[in-house]
Amino acid sequence: MNKKRKIIYSFMELIKDKGSVSDVTIKEVAAKAGIGKGTIYEYFSSKDEIVTSVIDYVIGSMMEAFLINEGYQNLSYEESLRRYIENIAIGSRKVSEIIAVQESLIPGNLKLIDVKKIIFEKLIDFQKQNLGIFKENVYDKGRQEGVVELIDDYYLIIILKTIVRELKELNHLKYNSMHEDELKEKLFKITLKILKAE
Repeated sequence: MNKKRKIIYSFMELIKDKGSVSDVTIKEVAAKAGIGKGTIYEYFSSKDEIVTSVIDYVIGSMMEAFLINEGYQNLSYEESLRRYIENIAIGSRKVSEIIAVQESLIPGNLKLIDVKKIIFEKLIDFQKQNLGIFKENVYDKGRQEGVVELIDDYYLIIILKTIVRELKELNHLKYNSMHEDELKEKLFKITLKILKAE
């Protein structure tokens, strides 16, 4: 593991142990990473910059949790759509675990503009990758089978955002009284209906 990554991981572990960014010192991060305090400043100009990198890492991990590109081989269009929805549900459960760390990350003095920029960049990248996974593993199969109409990427992204949002809200906000299997089935049926070739 490179030193920069060690610093980020050490910072995250200390936040988890101490419960607050403000309680973590550069000296403690250096000790935890097994490097000198001066080495940290070779990679980061300030504690806020480390926090920004940690936020970038955490958000990136959350996005990756949703981007599962496995289990689609030899499946029909409908089976692939079910697999896609299941993979998003798995990602949503993983993200629930990551969120616990994220909530304690943003200190009041960190520039919110930096955090928003990271989130925006990661979200754009996530949408592109998610669309690629869906098109390659689900949509293209439906087109080949003649059961899916030609749909612009913009509309596909809206459909995918809905699937991700609904499963994420079910797992994180827990306000939805619907069971996960019931929600997955509803999302499956709705998506089939929207994509169906006339």
